Amino acid sequence: MALTAGEAHTCARTGDGAARCWGDNANGQLGDGTAEDRKAATAVVGLSQAVSVAAGADHTCAALRSGGVVCWGSNGAGALGNGVAGEETEGVAVSVRNLTGVSEIASGDHFTCALSGGSVQCWGAGNMGQLGDGSQGDRGGADDVSGIEDAVQIAAGRNHACARRKSGAVACWGQNGRGQLGDGSKQTRTRPVAVAGLNDAVEIGAGRDHTCAQRKSGQVVCWGRGAEGQVAVGKIEDADRPTIVNGSFGQVTQSAMGEVHSCALQANRIPLCWGQNRWGQLGNLVGVGTQTGQAVVPVMKLLPAEELAAGALHTCARTSNSEVYCWGNTDDGQLGAGLTIASVARVRVKDMRGAMAIAGGEAHACAAVAGGQIYCWGRDNAGQLGDRGTQLQRFPVAGPRIDGVVRLSAGSEHTCALRQNGRVLCWGGNQRGQLGGGTGSQSTTPTPVVDIP
Repeated sequence: MALTAGEAHTCARTGDGAARCWGDNANGQLGDGTAEDRKAATAVVGLSQAVSVAAGADHTCAALRSGGVVCWGSNGAGALGNGVAGEETEGVAVSVRNLTGVSEIASGDHFTCALSGGSVQCWGAGNMGQLGDGSQGDRGGADDVSGIEDAVQIAAGRNHACARRKSGAVACWGQNGRGQLGDGSKQTRTRPVAVAGLNDAVEIGAGRDHTCAQRKSGQVVCWGRGAEGQVAVGKIEDADRPTIVNGSFGQVTQSAMGEVHSCALQANRIPLCWGQNRWGQLGNLVGVGTQTGQAVVPVMKLLPAEELAAGALHTCARTSNSEVYCWGNTDDGQLGAGLTIASVARVRVKDMRGAMAIAGGEAHACAAVAGGQIYCWGRDNAGQLGDRGTQLQRFPVAGPRIDGVVRLSAGSEHTCALRQNGRVLCWGGNQRGQLGGGTGSQSTTPTPVVDIP
């Protein structure tokens, strides 16, 4: 299963090549043939061979096993690629013109790009040059991005896109007011320009108005909007060329993002964290009590980690001996060790052994152990601990028992479990339909996400 999120809707590609979507559907972006919002997952009509799905602001596209692409939702700027650029919407999937051999797609707000061989084709809104064909006009059909013939990966932000080339160089095009193209300027570009000084990228990713790349050495560099510290540790400013995120990474196997901090788990199982450390959420003494960005630091005295989970202001790790350790803020008991004050030192979650998966919500955390029992601790105002109550818990309490759990995930006030058979169950707050059960009522017991097989 793979997930993609648009402005106010979400879609999941299932193992059989179908897709199901839920949330806002005012423009038909759920693909179920209606314009009705859905609090439960609904099937995209007629889609059965999807290999990837990408969601824009109010449209969605899927790449097919055949090498073609279909899209549905708003077509105001030609985002559906079916030859029409107008205000029409399509509640069911329509084929994008002039595409074959597609292996990857990426969607911005109102445009989409596809990787085919080494070429890149884009369609939809082009007012900011985001189609990369030298124009600033919308296109209702796919057109080649100029001069790109050796791309191996693509990424799209709100109004810009980038391609990683076979050589390790990166080229970007589109809106550039925050430096998100990385060419040393803030000038919008209608054709690809090389990211300055970057020739050994092995992975790229794009946020709304910034872009990052991991280099062959493991070093991570970012460029673009930096007002919230997303470009470089310790800097609250935009960057118009690649800026090193302080510290060097090995091969990263997992990342975990909190409200104002981030952590990455390396292949050597050493976790590194960076960002604000006011509550000790980095697990290191560097900058404790400050609100400024901090350098990448290793978590102090932690056994090799198998998995990381970050809440808003706390972090947890599942270690090689299947115990769980947490550090950071504990105003709501989210460290699971009975503490009432924040801890920069990792503390062992009380009596937690045999953990197989963990998740961190805004102010709670959960762990699944062998046999299917799930334990949770922290804030419980909406039933997110699953213990049939709504009272804060400073130590783990037994939540639901769910056989075959392979992964946990937690939002602000809800928790979900993915089972080995592909089914998803959620519990907790549901004011925006986040449980996916077809109702608007919160639940302290697991609710199956409707129509996720």
